[in-house]
Amino acid sequence: MAASKMNSSTRKYSLILILIFSFSISYSQDFIDKVVDFSKSELHKDYQAEFSIEMRDVFEKISILTDQNLSFNSCDSLFIIRGLDIQNRTAYGRIWNDKFRFDYIGLKKWNEGKIMKSDAEVSANGEKCYTEDFNTLIRLIENGDYKSIKEISEKYEALSGVSWTIIRFYKKHDKVKYDYCIIQDFAILDND
Repeated sequence: MAASKMNSSTRKYSLILILIFSFSISYSQDFIDKVVDFSKSELHKDYQAEFSIEMRDVFEKISILTDQNLSFNSCDSLFIIRGLDIQNRTAYGRIWNDKFRFDYIGLKKWNEGKIMKSDAEVSANGEKCYTEDFNTLIRLIENGDYKSIKEISEKYEALSGVSWTIIRFYKKHDKVKYDYCIIQDFAILDND
């Protein structure tokens, strides 16, 4: 009889732990799903897995750092800046909306040319910023003014192996839509 009660208690606690774990992963699933859908429809197939694995890792770490509801049910927009160094495959990024901001650097583990794992370092509210040159462009990004962004990046072009993808997710008529642009690296100097 004691073993039966213990098994029943163990099962209850196991069920509670499973539910808590499932909730902690699923509450950011809405964002992740939209980002992965973007990757599948807009990125070359050679880059889809790398981007998706990186974003899943970043959002998982963001969900640990915040108590915000990371879904389009609680907000109307999500913005992503993601730079990728083509030489060492390190990614630099910022993810934000009107409720939060997270910056990350994404290192990856590879095996025979295939990405095996992403190991992103995520910081909140600008603690560590890897995208400082974008600070003056945030309003343009939030407004989807990609023409101006491209003009600025061309004017301040920098020779490097980094290209930047800027993605704006937004709700329109209860559907989540996106637009994006890809630009080459640039550096805005303070004395201009």
